[in-house]
This record gives sequence, structure tokens and C-alpha cells, in this order.
Amino acid sequence: MADVLEWFRDNTDVSVHDGVSVEHSDPNDEVKGFGLFLDKNSISLNEDLIELLRIPKKHTYNIDTILELINDETNYSSNEQYEITTSAIKEYFSNFTVYLENANVLMYILNENNILAFYFILFELLIENGYELPKVITFYLQNVLMTTSVFHKDIVESNLMLEYFGHYGTPIILNDVIGYFNYYFDNIENIKKITKDTIKQLYFAILSRCLEIPEEIRSSPTSVSANKSSDDGGDDNDDDDDDDDDDLDEEGNGDDFVVNSTLVPLLDFCNHSNDLQNAHFDVDRFTGDVLLMIDLKKYKNLHAKKIHKDTKFEIYISYSPKEEIFTFLNSYGFIPDSKVHGCQYYNLSLDRNFLKTFKLSNGLQLGLFYKWFSIKPIIQLVKEEDQWNIYDGVPWERNPQFLETILPFVSINANKNQVVWSYNEKSSKSFAYMHQIINDGSKDDLGDLVSAYRDFIFLKENDLYVDRIGLPQLAWTLETTIQPADEIVSEILATKIKSRPSLRESMDQILIDGIVNVDTRFSFLSFLNDYAKWRIQKLQDCKIKISPSSNPILQYINFESSVLKQLQKNIQMNYT
Repeated sequence: MADVLEWFRDNTDVSVHDGVSVEHSDPNDEVKGFGLFLDKNSISLNEDLIELLRIPKKHTYNIDTILELINDETNYSSNEQYEITTSAIKEYFSNFTVYLENANVLMYILNENNILAFYFILFELLIENGYELPKVITFYLQNVLMTTSVFHKDIVESNLMLEYFGHYGTPIILNDVIGYFNYYFDNIENIKKITKDTIKQLYFAILSRCLEIPEEIRSSPTSVSANKSSDDGGDDNDDDDDDDDDDLDEEGNGDDFVVNSTLVPLLDFCNHSNDLQNAHFDVDRFTGDVLLMIDLKKYKNLHAKKIHKDTKFEIYISYSPKEEIFTFLNSYGFIPDSKVHGCQYYNLSLDRNFLKTFKLSNGLQLGLFYKWFSIKPIIQLVKEEDQWNIYDGVPWERNPQFLETILPFVSINANKNQVVWSYNEKSSKSFAYMHQIINDGSKDDLGDLVSAYRDFIFLKENDLYVDRIGLPQLAWTLETTIQPADEIVSEILATKIKSRPSLRESMDQILIDGIVNVDTRFSFLSFLNDYAKWRIQKLQDCKIKISPSSNPILQYINFESSVLKQLQKNIQMNYT
């Protein structure tokens, strides 16, 4: 990959520090691939910040700049070649959107990353068929994207991945995207086809190399460096002259910025580490150039300085101070080893097969409850002192998403054995009556309407890949008991109220005092302990089916198993 750096230095106006090189990050670890290195003999360690890369905006590739590059006639050998290529790109992209619209998946498939991936897959198709494209695109596509080691290439369509991790959502989405891409490109007539393997290679190479680059959307009288990856999410420079209103927030967004998913040649060789981060990237507000800055203060303060070949050390940036493990695995193929800096969390998605059959002691069908209230069955975990714990907001009342998850476990009635929630298996009748009322004068037969709603509800309730029914919440009834303040007359004058609340109304009624009682905690954690036991066994069953031993799915299995075992141990030590 050293030739890539040399090519951009020699053939574009990209600026590269003399001490920068591209090397194997770890020759013994294939997943880590290449990284950017700096020869410490080429710099003065007395400085604080040194510019290592300056990539002009025109050589960064997002859905806007890529079209500017394609539509620049000076990038072609003749006007005729320009017309042929640009006309083909417009036609193929237009046909693709029509295809997605006809399949009713346009909004599902088209986002920044997927549009960018589509363009590069299309570029490869055009190159294979003799079309001329700008040289810089051709070089980057064939020498970087086509040679990038990609993690998902071999598992995206794996039945095991879909069966055991499909409930996380992302594996299904990725599988769908590749499927739609492949169908479209495979059905283009009168042209040499590209393989599905090429489509997967380019798609996942782009997914793994994209960075979130901020872009100013209004003019500003000051010039403030826009740094996404510093510890505070703003400028590393603590200059008093900086206007706080112009800084980016910790997510890379400010009042005058948008964030674009962007491929940045050379910078995309930088590896991620919140613990070893010694550099960050900024955006020059005047030119839009993307800069890579080495922060020698951070380098000198690091306890672990990674040295390579005597005088060279690796340059690390932070892709994000917050590391969601499943996202990192899907995008980059590794689990970050952050122990000191940054925040690691994991969105543990509950297996829908378990939820479908699990019932609480009062007979509540948990999976149906979540579906009717459109609650995503996810438990957010956070890593603290090398242990994974439930992120509950401490106290639990501060995390609305978590409160939604424990909602069916809440018991607030005086009688602990009394059913708070009840499920109406004949809700289709309610919908049929409402249908006739709303559609005044409807001639639809009531019996036919009941059958239609019953069939619709049955399909939604039994589809493991559907997390919401898509109808108003009329299936669940909440019974609350209001006790008088006088304990002597409480049992006589207690008032019971039944309602069919929405999710927000349920939260307001049940958690009116902002208190999650001991019984609720015990019920939920007991459920979680049962789930962990069941899921660990299921993951072991999956492990037996996998070969060879290097299969990437093992990373998912081993990680989730270790997290669940930690949760089990913590629950058994503290709550049993």
C-alpha cells in the first residue's frame, strides 16, 4: 500500500508529510491490515501539533463531491468521453431508483453510505466495460477499495448469521442491501456483468473506510478548526479566541455543520484507538480541506507508545469516543480494546424466539407486549472497570428506553398476584367496529372485517422479523388500583381503573412517582438470568455448526457469550 501514498503525492495536490508512511499495522494480525506511521526522526518532539496530511475537498468522496468530480469535463480525455460516461451514470442511477421504488424499498435502501457504494460499484462496472472515468477514481477504486480486506464478505449471506444474529437487525439489512444491489446489476442487459463477490468487496470496503466528516453549512466570520475526534469533540486547541458557538459538539455536529459519510484517501489508512489516540482530523473552514494533525502532547503522555521498525510509530485517531461493539464489528471487523479512554457500550438485542414463548408468572406473553407497544427489546450495556453492566441511568428512572423494556415487569397493585396487564385475543373485533365507525357508511361486512384484522394481526404477531404490529394499541388492558390515603378504609374504597393506554400513557401511569420497586427489579433480573442461560446454550449450538475455526461469526458468538456470562454472575451474586 506504500505505492498508494506515493501515487497521491505525485499525481494530486494532496500534501503528505515526509515522515509519513503506510505499513502493516500488525504483520501477524490480518484483521488490522495497514496503518499510517510516522518516523519520529522527521519531526521535532518539542512541537505540539504538526500537520501530516492535507487532503483537498475535491479528493474526498461523498455523495456530493463524487458527482462534482464525475461532472468535471477536465477529468476526461475528450468531450465525447465525458458525455458517454456521465450519460451512462445518470441513466443507471435513475434506473436503480426506479427499480427500488417499484420494489417499495427506496427509503429502506437509499442512504448516504449505500448511494456512495452504488456509485463505486457502478464505476467498476463501467471500467470493466471500457468507459473512461477520472483517473483518481479509477486508481482509488482498483488499488484501495478492491484490495481492502473486508470482514463481512463471507458471512453477509450466511444462514447461520441470519438465524442466530438476525434479531440485531443489521445482518438482515446488510443481506437485503447486497441482494438488491446484486439483482439490479445482474439484470443490466447488453453489458459485461460484475460478480456478486465484487459487489460485496466494494460495499464492505466502503463501509469500513468511511469517516464522518463535518461540513460547514453557513458562512462564519471566524476560522475554527473542526475536530471530530478530540476528547471534547471540538478543537484540541484551547485558544481563548475560539468561539464556543462555532465548535462541534461531541457527535461532530454544531449549529452550522452537517456531517457527511466520506471516503478520505490516505486518512482512511489510520486505525482507531481511544487509548492510543495521538492524532485527530480537522476541517479547514476556508478551503474544506481535511487535515490530519499529530498531537505530540498526547503521544508523549501515552503510557504505551507503539513503535514500529525502530523509529516509526503508528498514528491513531478516534473514529468515535463512544464505541458500540456490534456496530464496530459490523463496520470494521474488530472489537476495540479500550481500557482507559472512551466509552464502550453494547446494545444487547433479545432473541425473538425466546420472547415468543416466554411468559411471566402472571401469564403475560412478553413478545406480544413488546410488539403491540412498538418497544424494541434491547438492553443497553455499558463497560465499567472491565465489567459489562446494565446501563439503567442510575437510578433506573433516568433511562426512558430502559424503562420501556421493563414496563411489562412492573407491579403496582396492592395485591402482588393481581394481573396488572391483560391481553385481549379478540382485539380484531375492536378494530372491525372502529373501521366501520371511521368509514361511515362502509358496506364492508363486519364478519369479513373481523377475519381480515384477525389474519393481519396473526401474521404480525408470529413474524419473528417484525417488531411492531402497526395498529393502534387496543390489545392490552392496564388495570390500576388507586388506594385511599387512609389505610383503614383502603381495601374498602380502593378504586380499580381499566384502560387501553398508549406507550407514553402507560409510562405516565405506571411510573408516575418515578419509582421502580424491588419487585420489579427482581422480576426483570430473574427474566434476564433465564434469558442469558438460554441464549448461551443457543450460541454454543451455533458454534458447533461453524467451520473452519477462523470463521468471523465466532467473534460475535464469543463476545456475546462472555457478556451474558458476566451478567449472569452479577445477577446471581447481587440479586439471588
